[in-house]
Amino acid sequence: MIKKQYNFRCFISSLSYIFLFLIFSYQLAFAQDKETGKSLVFENSLKEVLRQIERNYSIRIFYKSEDLPNQSVKIILSDSSIVDGINEGLKEFDLKVIEYNAHILVIGKKNLMEEEATSDFYEKIAVAGKVLAGMSQTDNQELIVVGDKNNISLSGRGLINGLILDQNTGEPIIGCLISFANIDNKAISDIEGRFQIRLPIGAYDLYLKSVGYADVVKKVILKGDGEFFAEMSDQLTTLDEIVVYGDQEGNMVRRREVLSQLQMKELPAFLGEPDIIKSILVLPGISSVGDGAAGFNVRGGNSDENLVLMNDIMLFNTSHALGFFGAINSDAISKVSLYKGDMPADFGGRLSSVLDIQLKEANNEKFSIKGGLGPFSGNLTMEIPLIQGKSSILVGGRSSYSDWLLNRVNVPDVKKSSLFFYDLNLHYAHQVNEKFKLTSTVYLSQDNFGFSDKFGFDYGTKSFAVKLYNLLNDRITSDFSISYSDFNSQKFDYQGSLASIFDSGIEYYKFKERVVLELTDNFTLDLGGSFINYESKPGSIRPGNEFSVISNDELENKNAIELAGFASTVFNINRQINLSAGIRISNYNLLGPDKQFLYNDQSRPSVPTIEDTVFFDNGENVISFSNLEPRFSFEWKIGSDIVLSSGYSRAAQYLFQISNTANAAPVDVWVLSNRYLLPPKTHNFSIDITRNKFLNFGIISLGYFYRISSNLKDYIDFADLIVNEHLETEIIDVQGRAYGMELNLKRNFGNLTGDASYTFSRSQRKTDDTLFKNSINVNNWYFSNYDKTHSVTLSSKYKFNNRHSISMNFNYSTGRPATAPIGFFDVENGTRVPIYSERNQLRIPDYHRLDITYSVAQDYWERKKWKSSWTFGIYNIYGRRNAFSVFFTQSTGSQLQANKFSVLGSAFPAITYNISFSK
Repeated sequence: MIKKQYNFRCFISSLSYIFLFLIFSYQLAFAQDKETGKSLVFENSLKEVLRQIERNYSIRIFYKSEDLPNQSVKIILSDSSIVDGINEGLKEFDLKVIEYNAHILVIGKKNLMEEEATSDFYEKIAVAGKVLAGMSQTDNQELIVVGDKNNISLSGRGLINGLILDQNTGEPIIGCLISFANIDNKAISDIEGRFQIRLPIGAYDLYLKSVGYADVVKKVILKGDGEFFAEMSDQLTTLDEIVVYGDQEGNMVRRREVLSQLQMKELPAFLGEPDIIKSILVLPGISSVGDGAAGFNVRGGNSDENLVLMNDIMLFNTSHALGFFGAINSDAISKVSLYKGDMPADFGGRLSSVLDIQLKEANNEKFSIKGGLGPFSGNLTMEIPLIQGKSSILVGGRSSYSDWLLNRVNVPDVKKSSLFFYDLNLHYAHQVNEKFKLTSTVYLSQDNFGFSDKFGFDYGTKSFAVKLYNLLNDRITSDFSISYSDFNSQKFDYQGSLASIFDSGIEYYKFKERVVLELTDNFTLDLGGSFINYESKPGSIRPGNEFSVISNDELENKNAIELAGFASTVFNINRQINLSAGIRISNYNLLGPDKQFLYNDQSRPSVPTIEDTVFFDNGENVISFSNLEPRFSFEWKIGSDIVLSSGYSRAAQYLFQISNTANAAPVDVWVLSNRYLLPPKTHNFSIDITRNKFLNFGIISLGYFYRISSNLKDYIDFADLIVNEHLETEIIDVQGRAYGMELNLKRNFGNLTGDASYTFSRSQRKTDDTLFKNSINVNNWYFSNYDKTHSVTLSSKYKFNNRHSISMNFNYSTGRPATAPIGFFDVENGTRVPIYSERNQLRIPDYHRLDITYSVAQDYWERKKWKSSWTFGIYNIYGRRNAFSVFFTQSTGSQLQANKFSVLGSAFPAITYNISFSK
């Protein structure tokens, strides 16, 4: 035997680098606070003196140039406050400075400033010229103040949560365009008349435009996150229709797909349950292997190649009931962002995409409840203020109660079956002060499924995250997070001599620090690092009944650490061209205790060729991998309505799921990279062009992508993957390539809205075994299990009025590849042995499905606290029996018979009753 020694200093030193980085960040913040106590003398023109003070104290000072004297001034700042020191130096010039907040000062004429300050200076801050740049002075209208200066976000921007209503009826105005003077930011009100937009702190002329209504102009002072309310009256004269196009998320149109909670709820859902995963399937380039599939596939990638985050918590399971329902309560979600291919540098560890889910922050001013009750499950979400204006907690829970439905099915095995799941979200937010914010998230979920007394599954997640946001100054922000998750699964088989219980899981904890530096108005630097510790539980098996021949067996847990550093920048060359460039450096270390087998031919391991075994002690380094992962993206605005964008990214993945079925299940095992199972890597290329005014109809986009990958995992025929300590003998490293075209047409205005998407794609794999010992299809390219050549998705919504609407969702895709018998031969004893096609040479039948939902929305009278709505839906309305898989049977002396297995073979109606309450 061979035994290696290793010093655990690698682990400790790597961890110390991260904490030194954190300490440096916070010392920087404290150092800048202490600077205000130094005695400094400034002598020059007043304008130059103010610039020097801004640089030294990391603050901003606003003024009107005509108010400043031309002669030299002398200002001494000692241990007293900055405001007092500046006021002392300005006394002779009849000027006064007032503190807007900790990092913004305003200078103006003394008599005017004193008069305004005594009549609530913050509502008449128009004297601060630069702060209020762009606000017209022609109309003497009342100012609307949004937010509180003590609740400014760490970015120095405020979030406007708006509501636009009809002045006469009190009903929401849908499709209202919200714009601002002299800036490009725009928003469009949704079905509830609501909109959200984030802007720099300041004052604005806000314009409201909607077909059939008179234009409205409001003067708004934005101090921080807050509510905005406005009413619009009927237009008395005939106007040409105003058609509004655009993406309110702004630039980089194709780099990210964004879904709001409202968009998710507008899509027809299985048994009335909105689902994140089902929602993103309407986007081009996104697919799944079929009904009841756990996970999703992006641009030809496997489902385990997607990084799914919820408030920085890494999720290893995204579904309930083996894929029929989403794992997160949709009422608790604020926004979902999907990055396809060219991911930002601060995300890593997966090849295909990042799905970033952000939970809502509960309102810290008023209490509210929202819930829903359907035939299969119910949910309840509460927003609870804890400290008025400072802290709040969101509590969201969901549970199924499906057994009453199963008991009414006239099939004995189904009557004896059981299905139950629940999930719980807790999200706490506390604004410590205007510079510091703390949030914490807890997520729990559990699934239990048993089919009669034959087989079953149990799986669940326990996780939490803590985030600290720190505004070091007006140009530097820090975001530090700690997250932890523990996912465990069990698979039961209770029948026969092979009855067994199989356990597996994965656990991790993570530290991440991210710092954003706004170096200039056009140049931002984003940098940081992360540390992840994984513990994979590859499995244990034990007998499932007293007659089972299965013996107890257990594999040793595997441990690894993954370190990463990243830096990226966004540079606005001009108003037409934006560049984004980033770099990510990752390092992976597999640690002991472990044992590794040495084979005669390391490139083609097999059990008979084992020559030796290497043992590693606790903490010893088994093997290390490092990867450089560059990221680039480019955007060019051509004219007023065309955007050309492209991107490239390289990514590496150090853990993956193993499954010899096309449909990845929650109970599949997560495996860490080792000497033989090398980390998969990929290069992602994409180019897109988007036009915002296509035939006066909507937004059209056309995109192309290409991926080349290495070290992807495939399996030998009849691979044994359960509790196998020689797993490398069952798995083959293969090359991969995927390419395709994505076409999307979106209409987001008027009574008829919707999306139409078409995707052409190819996802192929290839072995490179010169001796053909472990080759597949003789080293020729073959289709991956989840290749779908053509996919079409149509989703639309027609609004009859402000309460009644109907939604439709149609999906079509080419059938998945399959391997099947194409003949047989007879042996001497009369047995017929099937001859199989090459790997994935054939295809199952095409998939298509139509879903319809009719919604009766809640009324929108502000004085009504309790509100309710109804949703009536039919999933798979024409009862298509889509094939999930095809299998073959043979009776004695007969030909092989193909059989189609359908997960859903009929239409599924559902009724959901929703309520909401707000104080």
